[in-house]
Amino acid sequence: MKQTTFNEMQPSLLDQVKAIAQEASKLPLEEKINFLNEARRVLHEISPFKFEPIDFVEWVPASTLEANSWNPNHMAQNELNMLSGSMRKYGMFQAIVTSELVENKRRIIDGWHRNYMGSTDPVMKERMLGYLPISYIKGDDADQREATLLANETKGQHYIEKEGYVIRDLSELGRSDEEMSKNLGKPEEELVRLKQITGIAARFANKEYSKAWGELDDKMEIR
Repeated sequence: MKQTTFNEMQPSLLDQVKAIAQEASKLPLEEKINFLNEARRVLHEISPFKFEPIDFVEWVPASTLEANSWNPNHMAQNELNMLSGSMRKYGMFQAIVTSELVENKRRIIDGWHRNYMGSTDPVMKERMLGYLPISYIKGDDADQREATLLANETKGQHYIEKEGYVIRDLSELGRSDEEMSKNLGKPEEELVRLKQITGIAARFANKEYSKAWGELDDKMEIR
């Protein structure tokens, strides 16, 4: 049996889509946003890229997003100003990554600063009508912490102490050093040091990891 091609279906399909879009354009704002989200969800279900979170970007009220408690990333004020300028000029071109909806809240996995600017910058807040774009990932608390650390590796300032607390949390959540090393791309010895230094992280700031931390400071001692 001959399979129908897109070229054969195109006029009919696109005419139907355009007709639906025309009707949807008449909806009130909130209903229009809900319709667009659901339409994207339907298309996402038939997408060959449905296993990639970015394939489904949903617009949600900014008030439904909440920060996680473990993010070790930090942006200086000048970097925040640059982010604000970029978003004002070019728009928001990267979705905020969150957990799935739980009790009407979505925990931010990556993108807290985009969330902050999008919900507090007066220009962006007005332009985006109090909504923000999100894509979500599935996973338990340990998966979410690992995803945050991996997303942070290439941007912002990574605070050693806070990263150590996340590593400690992952251990308490059942992740072995071997699993964390594989998932985070860190040597096991680095994970051990991170767990050890949560109480004295300030002394290690801006230091490179070493097999022998004593090389950094002859007077430094880890017990």
